[in-house]
Amino acid sequence: MASNFWSYALLILLTPLAAVVQASETCNAKDGTCRQGSTAGQVRWWEDERDTRFRSDNILPVNTENFNSTVTALRNHSLLLVFFDPRSKSFLDLRSAIEETADALARHHRETGQPLGYLGAVDRTVHSYLMTQEAPQAEDGWQDVDKGAFKFGRPRFFPLIIMHYRNGTSQKEFRGVVKKDAIFDFLHREQVPPGASFDTAESLRGLFASTPGPFVVGCGLDRQPGANATEVEIAKNASNDFNESGRHFRGDMVFAKAPEELCSSVFGKPEVLAPRTLYIRKAATESSGPGDRIRANSFSHLEAVDGKDHLGSWLSMQRSTVLEEITPDNSWTYLDRLAPLVIFMVNAEDTANRQKGEELFASIEDNLEVKYYQLVWADCKEFGPQFEITHKCPCVLLADSSGPDIDTAHISMRELSSPDKLDKDSAPWNLEATPAKRLVHWLENRTSEVRQLIDDRMNESKADSAETATVNATNDNATNGNATDKTDSEEVDDTVADSTDVDFLDEMKPTAEEVNLPKDSRNITRKLVQELLGNLKERLQLAMVLRESFDAVYSQAFSFNFSVIDKIQKNKHMRLLVSSADEVGEILKDPKKRTELWRSIEERIRFEEEDIPRMTKDGASLEYQKTRGRFLSKLTKALDSLRNMYRKLFAELHERASNGTLGVPEPPVRDVERRDASELSVKEFLEKYARPGLPVIITGLNVTEEEPWTLDFFRERCNVSVWLVRRNPKATTWGKLERAGKLPLAEFIDTFKTNATRRKWYLHDWSLPRHCPPAFGPAPYQGFTVPKYFAGDYFQRAAFEGYQHSWPSLFIGSNETQSSMHIDSGNTNFILHLLSGEKEWRFYPRRHIINLYQSSQGAHFHFDVFKPDYDKYPLARYAEQWRGIQKTGDLMFIPAGNPHGVRNLADIHGVSMNYVDGSNIELSLLDNIWHLAAQKVELYTDGESIPHGLLSDQQPMRFGEWKGKDWRKVEYDIHF
Repeated sequence: MASNFWSYALLILLTPLAAVVQASETCNAKDGTCRQGSTAGQVRWWEDERDTRFRSDNILPVNTENFNSTVTALRNHSLLLVFFDPRSKSFLDLRSAIEETADALARHHRETGQPLGYLGAVDRTVHSYLMTQEAPQAEDGWQDVDKGAFKFGRPRFFPLIIMHYRNGTSQKEFRGVVKKDAIFDFLHREQVPPGASFDTAESLRGLFASTPGPFVVGCGLDRQPGANATEVEIAKNASNDFNESGRHFRGDMVFAKAPEELCSSVFGKPEVLAPRTLYIRKAATESSGPGDRIRANSFSHLEAVDGKDHLGSWLSMQRSTVLEEITPDNSWTYLDRLAPLVIFMVNAEDTANRQKGEELFASIEDNLEVKYYQLVWADCKEFGPQFEITHKCPCVLLADSSGPDIDTAHISMRELSSPDKLDKDSAPWNLEATPAKRLVHWLENRTSEVRQLIDDRMNESKADSAETATVNATNDNATNGNATDKTDSEEVDDTVADSTDVDFLDEMKPTAEEVNLPKDSRNITRKLVQELLGNLKERLQLAMVLRESFDAVYSQAFSFNFSVIDKIQKNKHMRLLVSSADEVGEILKDPKKRTELWRSIEERIRFEEEDIPRMTKDGASLEYQKTRGRFLSKLTKALDSLRNMYRKLFAELHERASNGTLGVPEPPVRDVERRDASELSVKEFLEKYARPGLPVIITGLNVTEEEPWTLDFFRERCNVSVWLVRRNPKATTWGKLERAGKLPLAEFIDTFKTNATRRKWYLHDWSLPRHCPPAFGPAPYQGFTVPKYFAGDYFQRAAFEGYQHSWPSLFIGSNETQSSMHIDSGNTNFILHLLSGEKEWRFYPRRHIINLYQSSQGAHFHFDVFKPDYDKYPLARYAEQWRGIQKTGDLMFIPAGNPHGVRNLADIHGVSMNYVDGSNIELSLLDNIWHLAAQKVELYTDGESIPHGLLSDQQPMRFGEWKGKDWRKVEYDIHF
């Protein structure tokens, strides 16, 4: 796996915004897919096969469709699958090595007639769901968190990861150096069945001679005749530990068993006669003669019995050579550990100095305990420039990543060899007699703190293990005494929390933070400033929506002064960066405006993540103290002015409602239209319902063509526990839903119709791809069909979109469950296909939000759509409402931004999906911009990550086809 270690992290180049502006102004492609820095007519990155694919015919192209057939066909052989991002530096750097390895494997097969293994490749930017199932170790981020505030134009990429398959299943991740020799060694080791027994020195030495090391030999693990009960138990545990380690480390090490007598003759007698495991380097077997003892590190299984250690941990701490090679693609394996890296930096082709370095470290290896130091070597040409030490090579670089930053220090071989040229007062290590002792002293001086930290952590870990063992023993005793095990069944208090039902206008009172502002600006904290700024953002967003709604509903009858919004919008640190979805639409059409937006987002993020902490930190300069005082004053004034605007707005609206001067009639309740899928085209759906924001019930769809998704189906396929929610009418949460309890899904399915408490519990929006992949079957995942109207989901068009594998989700509840009025998060469209039961939906268009009493402090609404109190909330009479009854087999479409409530008229279960496409992209982006979701904004606006557009002849898609579609290569004919 290739990591964004120093080599990759520091080679990331940021595109200057000025260059982006200049290039963007020349982009006039109809679909808006001009690449940043390119012009219309140029080849887009995914269209150049030479740059985005492996070039060797010996690398198998693997995808969602052929994955299972490929793995099955090669089940008797080793298969290494490379999951790669064609834009990543790891791909560009490692492609040649992987191609060389694949070609060498093919030659080996031709020459020997026996395949050592095969290489395949999966483009994870297309087949990202396959990756999540087969390589969940992969990271999903692309920006380096250590690089400060977000920057648009920074290259996005996943690391490269290689998975090993045999017997038709994934065995493990390949974590070695991505080079031909290292991969060949791994495959040779993998062919040796772990734990084979050897009875003679000749056969054991034959294994050492014919196989790449390192080797792990279990000595005396079998039960001995006449052993007492304790000895039998020790031997049993030792054998189990050895076998488990053999499975875990297969391919990385070669495992063998031998009688203790044989081990004693080959490796030497143990100090205590007990089962032991030996770790032997390949170099140790090569340097010993036929009758010589082979040097080995020893692990006594008595240690494991005493709870001091176990074999797997011990093996993971062993060094396969004195200096292992570190490269950008395997560096992450070292960063996983707290122990600092000791890197011998030398040019790879400088064999003389490499050998001297090996000899130097071999002489001091025993002084550098493996728990404190990771010893490696690296090519100075690769890493040297990053630390500005190329001219010092060969040298030793110490890298300590135990703190928030990576601390480094270095010392050259010349300095170690010539201590008389140094200042003895400033470097006492140079008083040692030899270079080896000087290096040890230098390292010990510089690692004293981290070594103490490692000891502390190890002691804490041992204490935690002891405590866990005690707790487990107590739980075992309790379980044996018929106590209830609540690990997978957790219930909370059955009574609904008596939350305070805050009046709509009362919630606009100053918060506690605002009331208790510190008088002295030196006491203004970062947390306070960020909380107040967050409050302002929420209220300003609602103010924008209310003004837009007022203009749509009431502006023809009377006017209202919203100038407070415009005044706040003039402050660059408080304003919303865009005002409406229409403004977002203009940005999508104008590359220059897009670049201006990017710059504004970067500046705002930098202000919030860097400037606010700087101005509020302890000991800030007098000027910073004044700055934070002034900013806090502006924040509180802005909040006050918005509160006053709210009060005046609703006071006037209520007064007009009471005296009949609103100037608009009470609209009639409308029925949601029902359409049969056979008579509804994609184009008509988009133009009549999705784009205008109107709900519709679509009938005649089948989303589970393979096997019906009944409750029994989910009981059998989803063997997991789930968190349930329930509605609290006085809650201030989204949909007024709060956590109720946790149960195994099967238990909830069996009891939600009959148990009085659980009839009020609701399985709500539970992600099936994340929590129950078996529902879709094995690749190519045929268990679910996406209707044609929603298959153009933009979430599926980029492997970096965090939501693309969240849906479909599952709903299960009795006829006593419901969701109070809410708006789906992210301004996404929403669909729900009802598999059983009956539901009632009540909708309002987004333009009528001003009549619906949305909270200014959260995602809830004060108005209860199913128990309307028109005396308390008189404006709700003037809101346009749609009602729809959804029956089994119906699909309900809810447009983005539409407030809606839903209640179950019968016991139900169904599946849902949130999505974004051309019908609601502006609304979705508006939400992302308001929340400074910079990564998502970049994905949707950079012109290359997510192509915009839809297909009029789009067909339904099976789940795997939907997940494995390369949407970048589609020619779209619908654009809004």
